[in-house]
Amino acid sequence: MHLRPTRFILSKEFKTSDKLKNKIVSQAITDPEYIKKVYRMEHGATHSLASGVITSVPTVKEYIENLIKEAEEIMAEFQQWGMLA
Repeated sequence: MHLRPTRFILSKEFKTSDKLKNKIVSQAITDPEYIKKVYRMEHGATHSLASGVITSVPTVKEYIENLIKEAEEIMAEFQQWGMLA
């Protein structure tokens, strides 16, 4: 089995059940049982602590486009602060 980053498991293209995707998206990272599973690696290697900040199931294309957009916004802020040449 190849381990895949959680974000790509939660893409529309990834072949897994919508039930699992919805469970991961709605998971509260403050849930004590969730914390135990993640830190003890009892989650079946299906997702990681990163799942606590994932709130949608986009296509891979949408995810990558949003990732680039957010990176460009961060870089623009750094430029305003004089942190990038």
